[in-house]
Amino acid sequence: MITPSPVPPSPADVKPSVTAVAYPDGRIDFRCSKQGMDAIRLESKLPNVEGWAVTQESTLARFSVTLPEQFRHQPVQMLFRARLLKKNQPVGEYSPVISVITNP
Repeated sequence: MITPSPVPPSPADVKPSVTAVAYPDGRIDFRCSKQGMDAIRLESKLPNVEGWAVTQESTLARFSVTLPEQFRHQPVQMLFRARLLKKNQPVGEYSPVISVITNP
């Protein structure tokens, strides 16, 4: 009996998940599901800043981000979301937004 090979998800249907752990030194570790896509784009929304900014693009499912110096000396709440990339183009939907509160 021949078992069917798994069918990769359609790029239009993928939605990453993302989790984060914040550390006192200003580093935040992320873990994302790539779902067979080439890379993941992490975006952040900083306090008192309008709109979302690209924070990092990674081909790895686990990566770290270091906060800007002005956010390392006081507790701060930041929002993050992720989107998958295929051939450097965004595909699918954004992940749910996660909130990370740092504590220096």
